[in-house]
Amino acid sequence: MKHSLTLARACGAGLLLVFALVPAKQTRGAVVHDESSMGELSGAFGAPSSLNIMPGVNTIIGQIGATGATGATNGLDADYFTFSLGPNQTVDSFTIDSYLLNGVAATDRAFAGYTNASAFNGQGFGDVFAGGELFASGAGNILPALAGGDLGPGDHSFWLQQTTGSVFDYQVSFNVVTAVPEPSSVLAMTLIGGITGVRHYRRRSKKANQPRK
Repeated sequence: MKHSLTLARACGAGLLLVFALVPAKQTRGAVVHDESSMGELSGAFGAPSSLNIMPGVNTIIGQIGATGATGATNGLDADYFTFSLGPNQTVDSFTIDSYLLNGVAATDRAFAGYTNASAFNGQGFGDVFAGGELFASGAGNILPALAGGDLGPGDHSFWLQQTTGSVFDYQVSFNVVTAVPEPSSVLAMTLIGGITGVRHYRRRSKKANQPRK
């Protein structure tokens, strides 16, 4: 009975090691930047604001247009931000949650640009993927137009601007997905963990049964 309990504990230890190595799927995100409480996002295309992202939906709230800040191609306010994705991370959407003028859905389109780097080289159409994208309220997920598809590991930068002489409020979000192993991979890792536990148990048992000198 004692040996059975010891073997069970050894197998359990091996399985705990496996589950510790399997990343948990996280779905919660957060507001990663709100200009009203966290300050103005960078207006410099060569030095975007760096965001600390997390798995799930990451939200940015800000203003562009005639806010008094600068950075747009005509001298009005533009926002530039950047983030990095790890080896097992992807972004599968970049969504215009809201885009308002005086609290009402705006029809004056704004510009969004993307580059797979930590900064933009300039403000020309050649400095963004596919020349950028114009959007208005209700645009939804514009990532396919901005980047051609999902974003993978590495650096990613975005540029939002409005050149009309009014203040526009926006909320955008992007969804960060952390990969988890396929079921077959989890099964294989579980078997390996169990085998590791059994081998550890056998080594201890063999050592314990050796005659003492």
